[in-house]
Amino acid sequence: MAAYNKVESFSHRSRSLRIVSSVLEFCRVRLAVLSGVIVALVLLPAVILGWQDPNTDAVFTASPNTYSFAPLNWSNAHSKVPPKFYYPNPMRPYMRRLNEEFGIGTMTVDAKSDLERVKIVCEWVSQQWNHRGDCPKQKNDPIAILQAAQAGDSFSCYEYSMVTAACLNSIGIKSRIVVLLPVDVERRPNGNYHVVAEAYLNNRKKWVMVDAQWNAVPILNGYPLSVVELQNAILKHSRNIDFGNIKEQVANVYPRDLGVYLHFLYTPLDNRVIGAQSPGNVGGGVMLVPNGEKPPRSFAAAPVGQFVMTNSVPDFYGTDHP
Repeated sequence: MAAYNKVESFSHRSRSLRIVSSVLEFCRVRLAVLSGVIVALVLLPAVILGWQDPNTDAVFTASPNTYSFAPLNWSNAHSKVPPKFYYPNPMRPYMRRLNEEFGIGTMTVDAKSDLERVKIVCEWVSQQWNHRGDCPKQKNDPIAILQAAQAGDSFSCYEYSMVTAACLNSIGIKSRIVVLLPVDVERRPNGNYHVVAEAYLNNRKKWVMVDAQWNAVPILNGYPLSVVELQNAILKHSRNIDFGNIKEQVANVYPRDLGVYLHFLYTPLDNRVIGAQSPGNVGGGVMLVPNGEKPPRSFAAAPVGQFVMTNSVPDFYGTDHP
C-alpha cells in the first residue's frame, strides 16, 4: 500500500509538472504573439505615413525625438549698413543657355503670375532626378547637374534648391537658396540641415519658399509664405497651409518635419551662377538668429566665421517684405 501511494504520488507530481510545463508553453506562445502585435502596431504608422529610419534619410533625416519646436521671434529693425545680396542677370550667356537648353521660359510662358511660374518650375525640377542624401556636394553649375540627372545621377536637397533658384533667375524671378538649421544643429550626427529655395514674387512684392525636393510651395489662405513666415504658420495654422502638389509620401508629415528645421536660417550673399567658373563671386552669407539666442558655431562640419549674424528680418532679405 505504501509502495502504491508512492507510485501514485509520483504520478500526480508528473502530471502536475506536465500541466505547469503546458501552461508555461502556452504563456510563451501568447507572449510571442503579443510582442509581434505590439511591434506591428508600432511600425504600422511608419508604413502608412512613409516614415523611415532616421539613419536612412527620413523626410529630412530628422531624429524622431526632436519633432517639437516653439514659436520664434526676430527683429524688424534695419541695420545701418545692411548686407548686400547679389543675383544673376538672366541675360548672361550661362543663364540664357540654361533657359533655352531646358525650356524654362517655354514651360512658363502661359503662366499668369510669378507664383504660377514658381510652381511650374518647382514641379519640373522635382521630377528631374531621385533624391540621394549622401551624394557629394556639387559645384555651382546647374546645367551640369541637369545633364548628369538626364544620364541617371541623383542629388540632394542642395542641388534641388540650387537648380530651382537658377532656373527661376533665368526667367527673371529673383531667387536664392536658404539653408534651414534645427536648434540642435551642432549636436546632430546626421540630418543637421535642409536646403530650400526662396523666390521673390514681383507682383506681390514678397518672398515665397520653394522646396523642389518635395515639390512644396506653401500658401496660407492665398498668401505665399517665406521661410520666416512659415515657422509660426506651421504652429498656428498647420492644417490650413496648402503646399500644392507635394509628393504623396511626405504629405502627412511634411509640416511637422520641416518645422524642426526652421530655427536658424542661412542664405549666401552671392546667388550668381556662372557655370563651372565663378571668379569674382562674393563669399560668406547671412544667418538669421532668433531673438535672445546664440548662433551655432558650425554646421555640416563647417565653421560659420564668414557669416553675418543678425536678428533682423529686413537684413536677412534686404527688403521690408519677407
